[in-house]
Amino acid sequence: MYALVQHFKNGLEYSSEKDNVQQDFGWVDVPVGPLSMPVEHLTANIEAVVQSVCKHRPAKLGPFITVASLTCPPSNEKIAVDVLEFQPRVAEEDDDDDEEEENVKKTA
Repeated sequence: MYALVQHFKNGLEYSSEKDNVQQDFGWVDVPVGPLSMPVEHLTANIEAVVQSVCKHRPAKLGPFITVASLTCPPSNEKIAVDVLEFQPRVAEEDDDDDEEEENVKKTA
């Protein structure tokens, strides 16, 4: 029980590693739950991880995560995950503000 409380108190740590071949890319290896967990909970965990990782880059620069996959050891199979729906988006209000600023600059 103590370990469970500490896990919820401290959260989950993850680290990222840079790809050796494509220097602009990297990966994060983090568990999201056991196969016995309900799909809704797994989805919520994936969303939480994606949101946490995306906090390290401004949303205005576009999607931070371009490819994601799930694996279940000991199998080597990978299941593609569409994480675009979980990534933060720039609010339309922010886009409108940027357009207004550009229009002001053009007229000045």
